[in-house]
Amino acid sequence: MADSLPKILISPAPVIYLNPMRKSDIEDRWSYNCPVYKTSERRGILSTTGHSTNFVMYIRLPIEAPEPGTDPETIPSSDPRSPN
Repeated sequence: MADSLPKILISPAPVIYLNPMRKSDIEDRWSYNCPVYKTSERRGILSTTGHSTNFVMYIRLPIEAPEPGTDPETIPSSDPRSPN
């Protein structure tokens, strides 16, 4: 995952192969939980789970880990690597 290009709001994503796994078998790594929706509109009726009925699942996208020695408090909260 990388920063988007300036003034580009939507860019195509690669085809993603879904490989079902047990949660205990997934390796621990730096990742961003990217929400996936049924349509490009991220709205719908709010269900009892707190998610929109348009929400499908999260896909874990790998991201670069912060530099060694980086103070977690200095990472902006908008950054997926943020502990907040």
